[in-house]
Amino acid sequence: MCRKVIDSNGKWHMPLLKSIFKGTLRYASLNAILTHQCGPCDDMMGWIYSIIELTLSKLPWAKSAPRDMIQQKAAITGEELCAQMPPPFLQCYNYVKSLKPTEMPRHSFINECIKRCIPLNTRPNDPYDWEITNAT
Repeated sequence: MCRKVIDSNGKWHMPLLKSIFKGTLRYASLNAILTHQCGPCDDMMGWIYSIIELTLSKLPWAKSAPRDMIQQKAAITGEELCAQMPPPFLQCYNYVKSLKPTEMPRHSFINECIKRCIPLNTRPNDPYDWEITNAT
């Protein structure tokens, strides 16, 4: 399910050229499902799918049969997948999609994209949607 990509000296370990798929089809990257070379970008793609589902309560392929799910993941564009997400999230998706398995993601760029998704007047101590506030 996971392996070290950087050793204790900070050197990169080349990911395996072929791997066995173990995981959940819903959140797995297409590379992982097709047992292609995987790297940190594939972990990030799984994270992106999770964020989309947490935000929208669904992924386009959530109720699809496994074969259909794979075809849908291969065919969907970033614009379609992120259509209901805040616009900066598409930049994050496109960036992760552009990475090669041997590239380390620039987490600072992803962090900036996520920050731009937060509404302007939001304060860190604002209550969450599900928290009860006392109107006085």
